[in-house]
Amino acid sequence: MKLRKGDKVKVIAGANKGTIAEVLHVSYKDDVVWVEGVNMRTKHVKPSQNNPEGRIDQYEAPIHISNVAYYDEKNKCVTKIGYKVTGKEKERISRKTKLPLGKAAKTSGGLKGIIKNRKNVAGVEAKPVGEEKATKAAKKPAAKKNVERKAPTQSAKGGSK
Repeated sequence: MKLRKGDKVKVIAGANKGTIAEVLHVSYKDDVVWVEGVNMRTKHVKPSQNNPEGRIDQYEAPIHISNVAYYDEKNKCVTKIGYKVTGKEKERISRKTKLPLGKAAKTSGGLKGIIKNRKNVAGVEAKPVGEEKATKAAKKPAAKKNVERKAPTQSAKGGSK
């Protein structure tokens, strides 16, 4: 997969067809990308002690890599990505124009950054979904279990000879 975090892509299939946006995260294992403002999902969070009002969060869901194409901002067109090796350096080039592409950020941060930056529809800063459970678990001390182990006994049917 030749796309990287920070690349501009154009959605070529699906409900958001024609949208030009930035890649937030790339999953090389599953061949999917998270694109800013594309394939938005809503999550309804129930009220809790920490958040008595509850909230509705919006976040990006992944889109398959075949549904996006690299968008060259200099030439304002969709292009495929190729590689050119000069000496010990390998750089990405546009296959249409044969010009080098701008450097994109390498993938880092993972999905945690996407989940933390979720937008709340109500306008309140959204917390990651698992954060409330994690704080409750951190407050509870872990119970120690003292279990005595018994020596194995011989069965009544086939004891030792």
